[in-house]
Amino acid sequence: MKAKPNKFPFKGDKKHVYNKLIDKEISSVNVGWAIFAFELHSDLYYGESKVDGVTEFDNRTIKLEMNLSDLDARETIIHEIYHCMLEGCGLDEKNFDNIKMQLTNEQLVVALSKQTMLVHNLNPNLNAIIYA
Repeated sequence: MKAKPNKFPFKGDKKHVYNKLIDKEISSVNVGWAIFAFELHSDLYYGESKVDGVTEFDNRTIKLEMNLSDLDARETIIHEIYHCMLEGCGLDEKNFDNIKMQLTNEQLVVALSKQTMLVHNLNPNLNAIIYA
């Protein structure tokens, strides 16, 4: 009988970022203006679309799909944290009501670099794991 592939890659991989977060008891990220809890979900959807991650600002959660490789999980965590960073400096979608944002490259880089430093300074253990 052929073995069924593991649906959740992190379960057998001690080096997977999810296991490292669990081992170090890191369950949230402080983005300066709020703390967002990480949640692992199976078959994660946003509306009708299957997604790897989604940030819910109202309840301060970052939901992460469990069925991701280590590399994809790391990228998704970073991606969702950047949503929080952009929200924190006023560059969120709701303020623009689906109108394209008119930013120069320099404006965006300044906003993201400042927010990145803030998140890194507030979460040194999380960053050591994500970027390891």
